[in-house]
Amino acid sequence: MTNEELLIAISSMMDEKLDANLTPMKNDISELKNDMAAIKNKVSVLDTKVAALDAKVAALDNRVTALDAKVAVLDTKVAALDTKVVVLDTKVTKIQLDLESDIRPRLQNVEACYIDTYKRYLQDSERMETAFEDIVMLKTVVADHSEKLKYVS
Repeated sequence: MTNEELLIAISSMMDEKLDANLTPMKNDISELKNDMAAIKNKVSVLDTKVAALDAKVAALDNRVTALDAKVAVLDTKVAALDTKVVVLDTKVTKIQLDLESDIRPRLQNVEACYIDTYKRYLQDSERMETAFEDIVMLKTVVADHSEKLKYVS
């Protein structure tokens, strides 16, 4: 065998050996490519989901910011109401003190006067009836005496 033939035989043997060793590697690379494609698809799906979550988080953040603003307004209003309640409480306390120390004693005094007057009128009402009867009788007697005096004169 010549050198060329030896070289061709060696080359052929090397090609067979290389093909034998490369075929599993090619299969492995092909599997890796498939796995990578699947991973890329999953990452793409995850990216879509993360983008949707980012949008939802942004919307929630906007809502929380709006709620914070509303709570701040409510806090201001509640503080104003607290101030008004304190003022009203002070006024109510003053009114209660006025009622207890000034108005109630006066009303009790007026009530006592009216009750005393009522009792006097009640006691004198019988005397008034008698007085009215006496007045009617006096009118009759005066009319009768007037007639007699006219007759005598």
